[in-house]
Amino acid sequence: MRLLLKRGVRENVLLLKRIEYVLWAQFELTDAERDLVHSYNIDRSYLTIEGSWHEIRRASLYAIVPTLLFNAIIDQALSFFLFLPMLVISFIGITWLIYEQIRETIKVVDIINGRTFKNKSAMLQMRRERQIIGYALAFKNMLVTMQHWSGRDDVIELGEEHEGALRLVTDIHAPA
Repeated sequence: MRLLLKRGVRENVLLLKRIEYVLWAQFELTDAERDLVHSYNIDRSYLTIEGSWHEIRRASLYAIVPTLLFNAIIDQALSFFLFLPMLVISFIGITWLIYEQIRETIKVVDIINGRTFKNKSAMLQMRRERQIIGYALAFKNMLVTMQHWSGRDDVIELGEEHEGALRLVTDIHAPA
């Protein structure tokens, strides 16, 4: 597996004079790794789900005005009994479209096909790049582990090198 990154800076098309920092990332898989991903349906899962409920709430708030405008336009063509179901269906659809544009959540299929991340701050974009590198390392380790998922049990001898993980699990309120 390889991690491909492409960095860039551009002006936002809609908001003139606003600079955006752009990072494109892709996990390039070998054929064997791609077969593993497909056989265990990993491509349908999430790499990270950071802030997904916050993003859904934000998208639903952004969808209120477009939904009302859309339904005001088509209101003349609908009967009274179709107005409420059309309002709900259009709200759900517009919320989903907005969510797909603003989400920070990363699906495995997104990053395998290549995904673009945009940010207003160069520092936040550098942090996103470090996160993507960390996700790539974790994903690669998961792929190595998946090669041996043939139904056998693993025995792990616990030693001092695992003490950090124990501390992480048992003392969740301790500073990192």
